[in-house]
Amino acid sequence: MNYEQDARSRTKLSKIFIYISVLGIIITVIGCFLSFKYIYLDVKNNNKVNGSVISHSNHNIIVKYNVNQKVYRKKLFSFKKNYVNNEKIKLYYDPSNPDNVKISSNRYYTLIIPGIGILIQGICGIGLIFVYMKYYGKYRSISL
Repeated sequence: MNYEQDARSRTKLSKIFIYISVLGIIITVIGCFLSFKYIYLDVKNNNKVNGSVISHSNHNIIVKYNVNQKVYRKKLFSFKKNYVNNEKIKLYYDPSNPDNVKISSNRYYTLIIPGIGILIQGICGIGLIFVYMKYYGKYRSISL
């Protein structure tokens, strides 16, 4: 392979790594926005209440909780799979609509999205470093 062919293949490979890295940046930004919205704003705008698990199957659970002397029951999705009946669980509910409730422990799973974006950027960055190290190591001229 001569210099021109190697330069063209390096350029193509570099562009692929750069495009994928930009995709990683976009995923990270969107993930950070969603995490901020879900973790901070939802917790800030909602009230905390303790509930209990009435029944469960796989990732779906039915919870019971009290708000202003009124008992609510709600079917929710949870990332945790192994609940036990009558298990105590922390919930967040909307004060203007107590029927709108979320599981406290689910909110940290949104951090996976920016983590994936950062991982993509890291892999692409390492790939670019290796491409340029190979290229410059191969065609570097030594001057005395």
